[in-house]
Amino acid sequence: MSNTEILRQTEPITAYTLAGRATTINLPTTLMLPSYRVSYQELNALLAAYGLTGSVGYQITGLGKPQLLTVHQTTKQVNGQNQAGYAGELTIKNVIYHDVKLRGTTKIKLFMPRQKLAVFQLDAGLGKFTTSNPRVQVTALPGEQVPEATFEQPHRPGYRFDGWRLHIGHHWQKVQHLVARHCPSHHVIHAYACWRER
Repeated sequence: MSNTEILRQTEPITAYTLAGRATTINLPTTLMLPSYRVSYQELNALLAAYGLTGSVGYQITGLGKPQLLTVHQTTKQVNGQNQAGYAGELTIKNVIYHDVKLRGTTKIKLFMPRQKLAVFQLDAGLGKFTTSNPRVQVTALPGEQVPEATFEQPHRPGYRFDGWRLHIGHHWQKVQHLVARHCPSHHVIHAYACWRER
């Protein structure tokens, strides 16, 4: 295996608005997909965690069907551990970053681990994320603590974000960090924002 790369990083790039003004945006170096069958809605929710959306559509290349992927298998590092998986590329046409429309197309590397991922569905409740979405999705490997710097925190006027409540089994649990524990294949973990009045 080759092409060892660290996941969960963002990088600033220069982009241009429709008016031609230069602006700096933070993009994930790699977006981790739960499945090669990711839907348009799921892709929207995964990108929204980074303040991104595509106003026209998306194009995915390189993933293909699982039985054809062995040739393209690569290794990437997550929290210091190597993960085997498959690489691809996402092309976003007419990207919108924090409600600002940008020129041209944007490309983001994709990685689909062989190990099944958990999906955190983050619900801002009465708040919202910068994309104006009340909900976004973040993927995680089982046992992984997701660094909060890799996704945007929700906001709500007059309130301070105070962590997450997870719906685990039949119980609610307040947590400061998102950790994917004991997650079956493609398990969705619902997390709801906690708010404290300023």
